[in-house]
Amino acid sequence: MQILVIVLLAVVALLIVIPRFSGRRYGSLRPSMETTSAYLSSQVNPGMNYYLSGSDVYPHAIIGVKKEWTLESDLWKPLDLDPKTLSELIFNMKSQGLGRGAIPYGFEIVDNRGQRIGDWFALPGRNITVWIKGENKFTLSTPADLSSQN
Repeated sequence: MQILVIVLLAVVALLIVIPRFSGRRYGSLRPSMETTSAYLSSQVNPGMNYYLSGSDVYPHAIIGVKKEWTLESDLWKPLDLDPKTLSELIFNMKSQGLGRGAIPYGFEIVDNRGQRIGDWFALPGRNITVWIKGENKFTLSTPADLSSQN
């Protein structure tokens, strides 16, 4: 019994210590009705820089990044966004999801401390990783093309 308790305590200690000293910091996506509503009503936030992944006409995802943050990735295309362009992109994203019975949804992109650093808007079913690279710098994986997933 004592050995079992010691082993369990060691495992718990490792689960606490390893992430702390690994140097890796991860953010996450947090579902947001506010973000969903803003994108669906074509609201462009002047405090954000926008990017897309996928086709310029039928994007896989659109993100808004607070201007204080730097997205370190060549995989996301900068997007000069206005309400009309956003409306067209959202319409095209919705049409992509019709065949799957899915609609695009918004998320907040949060850093490793839970602070909002931007927005994510895409069809559901995307696995995304947010890596915090340094002070106000991050990398965000791009979504896979859902047309190849069954």
